[in-house]
This record gives sequence, C-alpha cells and structure tokens, in this order.
Amino acid sequence: MKINHVTIQTCALEETYSFYTDTFGLLGLNKQQDRFSLQIGSSILEFVQTMSNSRPFYHFAFNIPANRFRQAKEWLQKRVILHLEKGTDEVFFKNFDAYSYYFTDPSGNIVELISRQSASPVVEEPFGIAQILNIGEINVTTPRLMETGERLIDWGIRPRLDEELGEGLNFMGEGDSYLLLGRPGRIWFSSDKHAEVHPVTIMVDGSKRIEVTAEGEVLLMSVGTIG
Repeated sequence: MKINHVTIQTCALEETYSFYTDTFGLLGLNKQQDRFSLQIGSSILEFVQTMSNSRPFYHFAFNIPANRFRQAKEWLQKRVILHLEKGTDEVFFKNFDAYSYYFTDPSGNIVELISRQSASPVVEEPFGIAQILNIGEINVTTPRLMETGERLIDWGIRPRLDEELGEGLNFMGEGDSYLLLGRPGRIWFSSDKHAEVHPVTIMVDGSKRIEVTAEGEVLLMSVGTIG
C-alpha cells in the first residue's frame, strides 16, 4: 500500500509552515491563506486551517532509508527535541524490524521518523531532506473501530500480516505504509497524549479515499486514479 496524499487540520498554520519549510527544509506547495502542502518524498502532506475551536493533532510517520537511522538522528537533533520513552529517545520495534524516534511539531502532531530495515531501501547518499521517502503512517481514529476495520478489509486494505482485528492499535496495510486504526482515548507511544478524533482525508494506492469526519465516521470512496 502507498499513501499518496494526507490532509489534516491545524490551529497553527503559519508556525507549522515555517517549521517544516525553514527548520526542516521541506518543499512547500500551494501555499494559501488557509492551507499549504508539503512534499514528503513521493507523498503529499496538506495542512488546512481548522474552522473549529479545537486543537487538532495527529500521529504520522515519515519513512527514511534502512541504512540512515544514525545519520538521520544526528540531523534531526539539530532541529527538534526528541521525545523520551523510558529514558531513551529511540526505539527498536522487533515485530516490525524498524527503528524510530519521535518529536512534536508546532501543531501538536506526534511525528515519527522510522527506518524499516526490511521494507525501506538502502541508499548511498548521506542523509538529508531528500532521503525522507514518503508518509509511512497516519492515524485513523474512530469509535467505530471494528466496523471500520471490516469495511477496510472488504475494500482490500487488510491488517498487517493478516492479523486479527483487535481493540488495540491495528496496522492496516502492507509494505512500508500503514493506516493506524484505533479508538479515541488510547495513549500514543512516546507521548502523554490520548488519541482524539479529528478530520483527516487520506488517498492511498492512487484511487482510494478514506475520510474521517469530526464525529468519527469513516467514509470510503473510490476516485479516479492519480499519479
């Protein structure tokens, strides 16, 4: 599965734009008064100014090459403060054969850089912004967890390794990209934040659109192929 385009909301549009373009050096696209987009390797991440009084936040991950975890960490530490979990600022997920670290952006998003040892490519170039490969994870938070999971399976987006759907966090997808399907209220790893329902729109595999409404309803739509 490939995540092509993600649209999320923010209450800190200008600060977030400056952070990702100036501090991170990502390419900003389509900057408007109420929105902007970022080029995340082969993916697009779009921020839209929230029209509510809420402070929306999400969890998303950027994939980086399998052999650039250490270099990327040195690069990242010059730009952000990494989260600590049990006294360490990095983690190895044995079940995923992946190394990660986390930070918070000006919108309050929990952002992860993840180096998937089996699923990500090996590169010769030293780490830089061009080695951020794509969006590897985005949360789909809904109280309708089991119903949404069954509908995603019927739509061809299955749990990782065909695992059974559960009440915890379900990784829906394959390869290097996943929808993180979970209920509101669970605590995000490396954070004290509880998952909340906020609007998000996700395009995957060029033709599948997943939309989470403010009420937590999940809409699945097939659209014209992009890319």
